[in-house]
Amino acid sequence: QTAGSVANQAVSSGERATRRQHQIDDFEVRMVAMQKRLKAQYAAMDTALGSLSQRQSQLAAALSGI
Repeated sequence: QTAGSVANQAVSSGERATRRQHQIDDFEVRMVAMQKRLKAQYAAMDTALGSLSQRQSQLAAALSGI
């Protein structure tokens, strides 16, 4: 191989590594956003479940008084 082709291969490898790093960075941004969204959904679900549990207890108490 000539020095020029080796240098071209090195540049090409560097460009591929840079592109791959950008892909990894983009993936990480998407995963952080997904984690944030899932945590918010879980918190909302947990709140709704707590509310339903409270309503169930109130309904059971009301029905036992009949």
